[in-house]
Amino acid sequence: MISRLILKNFSVFEEADLRFSQHLNVIIGENGMGKSHLLKLLYATASSSQTVSLASRTGKEEFQRVIADGLRDIFKPDSLGRLVTRQQGRNRADIQVQFSQKTCNYSFGSVVR
Repeated sequence: MISRLILKNFSVFEEADLRFSQHLNVIIGENGMGKSHLLKLLYATASSSQTVSLASRTGKEEFQRVIADGLRDIFKPDSLGRLVTRQQGRNRADIQVQFSQKTCNYSFGSVVR
């Protein structure tokens, strides 16, 4: 179960701290507000986390590779940096997903010209 999602500079979200109930959660908003991106991000993180958990003796590098591949497969960006909030210069997306038994933290960067 996902209990919390903390985002910084991901897609349209400069900062977000979302807490989820154990039962039913409803995400509403106008078009272009990031609802689908939230769901895709949660799916990519949960499925990558499960893949790494099922593999024996995987380390941080393996999780980074699996999550990067998952994000690329689901979002289809030209590069992961395209998922970072647009700003002039270098920027970094920070993501934390809290599950009931563990927490996944990862980040990736971009250079915007």
